[in-house]
Amino acid sequence: MAQKKQIALRKKALISQMAQSREDISQGRKILKEKLNFKKQVSSVLRHKPKAIFAGSAVVGLATTLILRRPRKSSEKKRKTLIQMTLGWILTLLKPTAKKWLKNSIKTYAIGQLSHLAQNRHGTLSEPKNRS
Repeated sequence: MAQKKQIALRKKALISQMAQSREDISQGRKILKEKLNFKKQVSSVLRHKPKAIFAGSAVVGLATTLILRRPRKSSEKKRKTLIQMTLGWILTLLKPTAKKWLKNSIKTYAIGQLSHLAQNRHGTLSEPKNRS
């Protein structure tokens, strides 16, 4: 009899212990979920330390501009000589003519290659085969 009472008491103790463990796990889960909520964390930091966030962002922005800054362009313009100006004008005037000439040259070359390929194909097909 005493053994049955001890078993029943042990069962009740284990059941209450399991209920307490479930409650602890549930609360721990809620706390962990709250800690891992990025949106809440950011808004909390922004509300509690706005001056530190502003100062930090200003420092990061300044450091970024110092690191990624481009070299300054010289304000002095180099003067072109008469030969450079004349050469520039000549090249500007010749550019459209050069484009037309190059385009026509490529067309004639391509047509020549295509006609050569066509002649080779027709030539090999029309030649009679000698049976010896």
